[in-house]
Amino acid sequence: MYVQDDVPRLHEQMLYCVVRIRSPKAGGSGTLIYSGKNASGEYSTFVLTNWHVIDSALTIKEEWDPIRGRNIKRETRATVSAERFRYKYLSEVVGGEMLDADVVAYNKDEDLALVKLRTIDLAPYVARLFPRGKERDISIFTRVFACGCSLLHQPYPTEGRITAKSDEIDNKRYWMSQAPITYGNSGGAVFLADTLEFIGVPSRVSIQGWGDVANHMGFFIPPDRIYGFFEHEGYQFLYDSSLTEEQCAEMRSRRQKQAERVEEMVARGVLPDSGATEPDEKKDSSESNPGK
Repeated sequence: MYVQDDVPRLHEQMLYCVVRIRSPKAGGSGTLIYSGKNASGEYSTFVLTNWHVIDSALTIKEEWDPIRGRNIKRETRATVSAERFRYKYLSEVVGGEMLDADVVAYNKDEDLALVKLRTIDLAPYVARLFPRGKERDISIFTRVFACGCSLLHQPYPTEGRITAKSDEIDNKRYWMSQAPITYGNSGGAVFLADTLEFIGVPSRVSIQGWGDVANHMGFFIPPDRIYGFFEHEGYQFLYDSSLTEEQCAEMRSRRQKQAERVEEMVARGVLPDSGATEPDEKKDSSESNPGK
């Protein structure tokens, strides 16, 4: 059990890091995972959430491109919002701060998305990521907190223990905890109770009978998949201090140009339309079917 003196730390390292996300036709939770100074001297702040929380902000249309002389698919991304909450007496919500944000990366198969706040100020509280490659140190019976905006209320924590680490859904590995979650927790956070390190993103709930939710069977995306998402999307600076935001942006730009060259070669018939790629290009994996 935690003593009263620990409550401020619980707020600062867990509750204040979780935000409410709203997209055009959906809502859920998100976790502030990074706020750092960029090359311009301003602060860049990023929120991790689920793809299915922000998917209504994504629109793909096929349009004629007169330069290329053929139809191409164009994507538009609507603005989403992230709301941070303020408290008094370490208990009562007294309001929130709504911030516009942009979806900068997503992967439907992994059910993960990255949102960048438009603010240029330092976020006072961000989650501490569990170290990469140390997942085996976390075992069943480990005590955890789940934190999210259940039914789109303000963030609140629930407590439980990890109950499984080997469930596979749509060929993706999930961990499960008994910390109660429900709709709206998607995109939020699971924290280790002892260290308050961020270890996962609530993504699914179990459904039984006529659609009743088994709140004590919450599946969350574990650390290795989160780190894999950052690496695949080119945002390694979020966890690797040896890289800068600008360096990662340059790497993403080179990868995009490489993909466009391949696309043009396929369109001209130089390469077969069989998913062929140049040597360094990576591809996505199988589809996930999340629950909100």
